[in-house]
Amino acid sequence: MRYYFFKTVRDGSRNRLNPLPFQTAPDGTAIIQKLNTQVAAGDMRLREAYPIGTVFCSSMCELSARAGTPFYCAGDIYPILEGNSGYDFNLPTPTRETLGAGRMVADGWSVLEAMERCYLPFYEGTKTEGERIVVYKTFLRH
Repeated sequence: MRYYFFKTVRDGSRNRLNPLPFQTAPDGTAIIQKLNTQVAAGDMRLREAYPIGTVFCSSMCELSARAGTPFYCAGDIYPILEGNSGYDFNLPTPTRETLGAGRMVADGWSVLEAMERCYLPFYEGTKTEGERIVVYKTFLRH
């Protein structure tokens, strides 16, 4: 399973959710950082409960359009790093993922599940074959 990361941004008087940079769709095309992301109504309330700059995770990021305007549709979203954390998104990805996993653990996720959601999407295969199984077994040993 792949995971995608989004950040809340201020757009005039509205709170929007945009994809973070350096992500690709399953077909390898780049995810456009400037496009808005639509979420379920319940997730909108969740998104608005966190400060601007909060990073959310989702297992879905599908390109769609309404009246000719493109946007992304995200599945359920999960907050992983609050906007007022002072985190610098120019840090290398492993640092970003470590901080995200730490935030998930602080919010009550198990360490294993947080590590799975933050790290495994970067590896090919599944939890039973390919690169992903090697990384997953490393998580299980520690």
